[in-house]
Amino acid sequence: MIVDNLNILKKHVATIAPDSINFEDLEAHVSAAESWLENDITGKDLYGFVAIKKAAETDLHLVNKVQRIISLKAFGNAVPQLNLVLTSAGFAVTNNEKVAPASKERVADLRYSLKKQCADAVEDLLAYLENDETYKELWKSSPSYSLLTDSFLPTFVLFKNYAPYSEQTASIFPKCRLDFAALRGKMRSVMAGKIEGSIGKKLVEELLSAMRSNALSNTQRQLLEPLRFALAAYTLGMNDEGDLFINQALSVIKDSPDDFPDSGLTFGTQEWKDSPIINMC
Repeated sequence: MIVDNLNILKKHVATIAPDSINFEDLEAHVSAAESWLENDITGKDLYGFVAIKKAAETDLHLVNKVQRIISLKAFGNAVPQLNLVLTSAGFAVTNNEKVAPASKERVADLRYSLKKQCADAVEDLLAYLENDETYKELWKSSPSYSLLTDSFLPTFVLFKNYAPYSEQTASIFPKCRLDFAALRGKMRSVMAGKIEGSIGKKLVEELLSAMRSNALSNTQRQLLEPLRFALAAYTLGMNDEGDLFINQALSVIKDSPDDFPDSGLTFGTQEWKDSPIINMC
């Protein structure tokens, strides 16, 4: 196990008081959290690499990031059960003369806080993996890699850099990574509909592949810039703004058609800038 003792949990979860619980009380939740991380985030190759480094006490910066995620995820899942005991009359809340159980509201606030911290820790790990070629190569073998990098705005930080914040978007603008995660379905829909419908599926895949391998050409970067603004705008329901940025992207393709042979777009003399060109190839 990557988290195999209570001291690791205490390091990352300030809520755990000294001598308040045994590791055995949380072990099942830790095991479930480790399985989730391996299957949904890191994949087997990277997870195995981290386990080896933990045992060898090397690459501790990476190990620490992984342990933080596991600790927060495990404790967050365990919270609802920690003060419940089964009696002959059913479940009861434990209590003593010095400490009284927290209210449902405070427990709910704690669970939300732990989930947010865990989401932030996952985002921190993914950014770290992207910036290290060795770790990134190991992560690429995970089935989750493509799911987490299937849009032009794969991270919350990147999304905030391109998303238009205004009174119109304030109610749906993601305030944290949990909110951003909830937008992934909408973003996939925009990628498959608006973006692919405008520049073609082949070109979208070409750009995503170049992003994943950190091999974007200068013209690809020029094209990606308005496409990111368009994706953010469409995701937040600002279709007119999205259309404007799509037209900017089409201008890049029109100016350098030889650099984008997979777009399938042709430009005649018509005033094509009046409205986005929808290309279903």
